[in-house]
Amino acid sequence: MNIPSWYILLDSISMICVIAAFILATIFLFIIVHEKTCHTVPMMLIANSCLAELIFATIHLNFTMVVPTELSTIAYRSNHSDQELLRQPNNLWHSFKDRVRQSTMRKRLADYISQNNYTIDLTDLDMLCDKNSNMTKIEQYLKNFESQFEIQKSQFSTNDRLALRQRFINLTEQCQKQNASKQIILLTMTLADHAYKLPEPSIKPLIINKSELHLRLDRLLAENKATIMQLPLNSSLLVELRQQGKNITKQLTNEMKREIQMEKGFGKT
Repeated sequence: MNIPSWYILLDSISMICVIAAFILATIFLFIIVHEKTCHTVPMMLIANSCLAELIFATIHLNFTMVVPTELSTIAYRSNHSDQELLRQPNNLWHSFKDRVRQSTMRKRLADYISQNNYTIDLTDLDMLCDKNSNMTKIEQYLKNFESQFEIQKSQFSTNDRLALRQRFINLTEQCQKQNASKQIILLTMTLADHAYKLPEPSIKPLIINKSELHLRLDRLLAENKATIMQLPLNSSLLVELRQQGKNITKQLTNEMKREIQMEKGFGKT
C-alpha cells in the first residue's frame, strides 16, 4: 500500500504533540502536588485540566482503531453497481454525484429491505458441521445465510451481534475438526467478522533491519504496480510489466528469506 508522504508527516507531528502534552501535563501535576503554594482553588482547576490532558494523551497513544465491515465499502470514486448495494444494504458507500440516481437507489433499497424482511433461522447453525453433513450443502447454506444476514443484521443489538460472533467462531472450530473445505472455513470466519469486528492481533515485523537490496526491490515493485494501474487494459506492455513484477517478487522473497535467517542467527557469518 502506498502511503502519501504528507500523511506520514502529519501523523508524526500529531504523535510528537501528544507525547509533548503527556510530558508537560505530568510535570505540571507533579509540581502542583508537591508545592504547598499551589494548593489553591485556581491551581486545582489547572490540575484538573492537566489530568484530563494526561488521560487523553494516554488513550490516544494506546488507541486501537477497529473498522467495522460496514465501512469497508467506502472507496473514493468507486464505480459500484446497484447490485452491489442491494447485496450489502447496511454498508456505507461513497455517494453518487447523480442526484436522480441517489433518490432512485434509496427507494430501491427501502423497497428491497421491506420485501426481504424475513427472520433468520439460527436453529440449525450450531450443528451445521456434524459428521453426517454434506459439505456442498453446508457451503450453499452458508452463502445463503450470509446474503440474508447482510440484509437483516442492522436489526440485531450489539450484545446479539457479539453472541453471534461467538457462535460463528464455535462453528468455525467445529468445521475445522470435521476437515471442512477452505471455502466453508472462510465463510464462517467472514460471518464472524461481519457480525462484530474485533481488533486484529498485533503482528511483529519479520524483518527489523531491511537491507539496501530489500528496500530497492520494494521501490521497484511499487513502481511496477503503479505503472500497471495507470495503463489501459488493452495495453501491449501489461504482459511484460506483469512478468517483471513476478521476477521482482521472486527476488524480494529470496532476500526476505535470507534476512529472516540472518536475524534468527542461522545465517552464515
